[in-house]
Amino acid sequence: MILTTQRLTLTKATLKDAPFYFELFNDSDWIKYINNKNHKTVQDTENYLQETLPKMNQNGLGFFTVSITKTQEKIGAATLLQRDFLDFIDIGYAYLPKGRGKGYATEATKKILEYCKTSLNVKKLNALIKPKNTSSIKLIKKLGFQFEKCAIYFEGTEKDNLYIFDFT
Repeated sequence: MILTTQRLTLTKATLKDAPFYFELFNDSDWIKYINNKNHKTVQDTENYLQETLPKMNQNGLGFFTVSITKTQEKIGAATLLQRDFLDFIDIGYAYLPKGRGKGYATEATKKILEYCKTSLNVKKLNALIKPKNTSSIKLIKKLGFQFEKCAIYFEGTEKDNLYIFDFT
């Protein structure tokens, strides 16, 4: 599946994307605001993707690799995941430094929202964001997500802010 915007192409992640995801998973902001996967090699990331993508990339959900259409350069990822502990699908995003500050996250996330509404017929979405991740909080609020609560959602981690987007 492919989603496109004026400047971006979003495709379902595959094993061929392992070198890109290795770089993304080891980016300091990914580690600080999402988690530390402790991947030491591209093979570690490929093994992770091989195990998780079949579970995640179902029913229109999963990892989407975000590339600049003109150059095909991979700059980020968007995710739609059904987490057992949340009532609604969880939307997420992360970008390498070269993809930040140019409006790409806003553009891609708007496209994901449109896709959720028109193709998945989703009524509400969740977004989990670390309270210190002010850039992501600013973006999610700009797109119309509303703060719900702050709690610990992942064992052994800090609290996350839960935001909800209501399509109705």
